[in-house]
Formats: sequence, C-alpha cells, structure tokens
Amino acid sequence: MHNFTFQILTMLKKFLIPILLLLSGSCSKDDPNVDEKESTPISSPSFEKALVDIGIDSDGIVNGKISTSNIANIVYLPLSDQNITDLSGIENFSGLKKLECFNNQITSLDVSKNKDLKELNFSNNQLTSINVSQNTALTSLVCFDNQLTSLDVSQNIILATLGCTNNELTSLDVSSNTSLTQLYCSENQLSSLDVSKNTELEELFCFDNQLTSLDVSQNIALTELYCNDNQLASLDVKNGNNSILIEFNAMGNNELQCIAIDNEIFANSGNAPYNVWIKDNSAVYSEDCSSR
Repeated sequence: MHNFTFQILTMLKKFLIPILLLLSGSCSKDDPNVDEKESTPISSPSFEKALVDIGIDSDGIVNGKISTSNIANIVYLPLSDQNITDLSGIENFSGLKKLECFNNQITSLDVSKNKDLKELNFSNNQLTSINVSQNTALTSLVCFDNQLTSLDVSQNIILATLGCTNNELTSLDVSSNTSLTQLYCSENQLSSLDVSKNTELEELFCFDNQLTSLDVSQNIALTELYCNDNQLASLDVKNGNNSILIEFNAMGNNELQCIAIDNEIFANSGNAPYNVWIKDNSAVYSEDCSSR
C-alpha cells in the first residue's frame, strides 16, 4: 500500500512541477501583459527626462515608461520650463495634489483621473480646451497665456483662485465659485462679467476686455480692481466698503461718465482711498449715478 501511494505521488510530482513552472513563468516580469500593468507609458521623452531629473523615474533612463509604483503617491509635480509637448501618463499620478507645468508646449491635458488635484498651473502653453469638471478639489486654477475659447468651472465650487488672463474667452461663468478670492480674467474677449455671487472676492483683474458694464457692489471684500481698457459705460463700486479698495484703475473707458462710489465728498476732496484711484478725467464720482 505504501509503495502504491509513493508511486502515485511520484507521478503527480512529474506532472505538477512543469505545470507550476509554466504558470510561474507566465506571471513573471518578462510577460508584457504584467509589465503593462506595473508600468505607465510615457510618450514624451522630455516629460520622462523631467521625471528622471526629479528622481521619480527609478530606472534613471528614458525608455518610454515608468514604474507605476514610483508615481502613485507623488503629491507635487514641478514640470515647468521642460519643453514638454505631451503629458500622457499623468493620469496614473493618482495621489497628485499640485501640478505645475507652465512654460511648455503642451497642446492637450487630461487631468480627469487626478481627483485629488488642488492646484493646477499650466500657463504659457498651447491649450485650446481643458476639462476640470472631475477636479472638484481644485482651489487654484491658473491658465494664463493659452488659447482657451471656453472654460467651465461650474463644478469647482471651492475654487479660491482663478487665473485665465490672455486667452480667447468670450464668456466666463463664476456664479458657482462662491469661495473665489482672486479672479484674473484680463486680456480676453469678455463682453459681460457677473461677480455678484462672489462676495469673498478680494482681487479682480478684468482689464482689456469688451465689458460695457461692471457691478461690484456686492463684493464687500474687494481690495484691488483693475477694469481699465474696456468699453464701460456703467461702473458700480458702491459696496459700502470702499475704504479697503486701495488699488483701482478704470482708465481707458471713454464712454464712462459716472462711477458709483460710497462717499462722493471724500472722493472729490481727495481723501483716501480715492486719492490713489485712477480714472479718466471725463468720469466723475457720485453716490447716485442714476441722476446723471
């Protein structure tokens, strides 16, 4: 009986060992399917070189891929001034909270998988569009000097800083961004701008657009306003807190005859803060522009 059992075990061993070796070989790192799961393709050599230089790409060579385990927990990624044209692979930086990739030649950017992203700066690139609807954790979005024709920030409700100066925007809806403290949207093609819901707004730079009217009467925290070089015919700055508005420029609005403010006497007497405000000589300060 013992001899029979031994023979059975010997036969099983002969068959099982090759099978186990075969299975183990199919799961080895040489298997391209496993390698694909463990690595992230990086199509841009300049992107990968930057990762090597930073010390994130552990193999230290530009070979079109990076170990996914190297990038999964990266929180901050500085990629500015690296001649990068493509950021494909950024989607696997799943823990990324801050991405700086300004001053490159990037034409498209997909950050839809980077759900933890809080700060994004891709200024001075060549993007015509960006989708940040999945990035609900964003508090800062800076995209100066691109070619954006539209920008939807309706899902970014905790956004505090929005910088989109020098693009090709014809409209901008910030009504959902009630936490906004800084808005820089100058040098676009905006014909209107509603900031009535942005009561925490401290800095508004909207110069060099095509605005015909601007009402900041609800923006009681405003300390800086640059609305120069528009087509303003109406400007309401009467917010009950002009005393903290220490930087103001409304020059270059030839149609603007009256600027509504808190204290007409103080303004005409040259009292602060009006003494440092800048406007065209043709515009007067008044507490009630409707009577003019």
